[in-house]
Amino acid sequence: MDGMMMVIFDAEKIPRKPVRRKGKESAGAGNPRITALEQELKSAREYLQTTIEELETSNEELKSTNEELQSTNEELQSSNEELETSKEEMQSTNEELETINSELQDKMNELKRANDDLSNLLAGTEIGTIFLDRALSIKRFTPSLTKIFNLIQTDVGRPISDITSKIVYADIYNDAKEVLNTLTRKEALIQTKDGEWFSMNILPYRTMENVIDGVGLTFTNITGIKKKEAEAEAARAFAEGIVETVRQPLIVLDPEQRVMSVNRSFCLRASKAFSRRTLSALNLSKASRQPGGTLRPEANSASFCRARSASFSLPVERSTRSISALFKTTVP
Repeated sequence: MDGMMMVIFDAEKIPRKPVRRKGKESAGAGNPRITALEQELKSAREYLQTTIEELETSNEELKSTNEELQSTNEELQSSNEELETSKEEMQSTNEELETINSELQDKMNELKRANDDLSNLLAGTEIGTIFLDRALSIKRFTPSLTKIFNLIQTDVGRPISDITSKIVYADIYNDAKEVLNTLTRKEALIQTKDGEWFSMNILPYRTMENVIDGVGLTFTNITGIKKKEAEAEAARAFAEGIVETVRQPLIVLDPEQRVMSVNRSFCLRASKAFSRRTLSALNLSKASRQPGGTLRPEANSASFCRARSASFSLPVERSTRSISALFKTTVP
């Protein structure tokens, strides 16, 4: 170990020269341009840092938005597929609806033709018809009904009791109400103030489902029939007057050999010729018979002729002998 030396190095911090630092600070402090640049640099760094932070935040938001957009895009794609499927279904449904619409249009045309035929039929028959609902308000009427009721098209929906008429009959409302309650048909002969005659029929209004939805009234003009009946009655009365003036006994029989009519001469002879048994069969009253069974003179014609209606139901063969005796007897 002789002749050797050990050297030890110890680290020591060398302090900065304060003179130079002070010189720099003093130099910077003494130069306004450098101070301004340093302030601008510091502001730029702070602005840059803020911008970087905002950019990072914006990137995160954009990333989140992008993910949401991707999710939304996927949902839109799924919705688009569903819409495509719905479109196909709608096209199929549209085709079905077009077919149904065509069928409905055909049915509407058929219904229109049927309605036209019905309107022309009712107008051609000249039968006045009116339909009432369950409240006895007007639902529909034919043009011929305006000859009986004072109706216009705007009267639809009004109660029938509010409508004035030209007929001499005040029980139409009560009759319609009765038919609606009892569901029994009602008929009546009515006359207008002009002297025309109508046959009125009231029936329940039934739907296709057999539901009572009001009543229907029809008015058939029978003025011509009434005139013919009056003419026939006048002709019958005229003929009976002629027959009554015939002096010979006259008897009219029906196809079953029953008495239909006799004249006054027949009554006069029969009142003298018929026996008590025959008179009893003809149901003559005791007041018109004498004790011997013959008719009183004052009742000869009237009583026997009143008994003619009773003899109409007696077969001729039951009175053959009396009738034969009657024709063999001469009138005094």
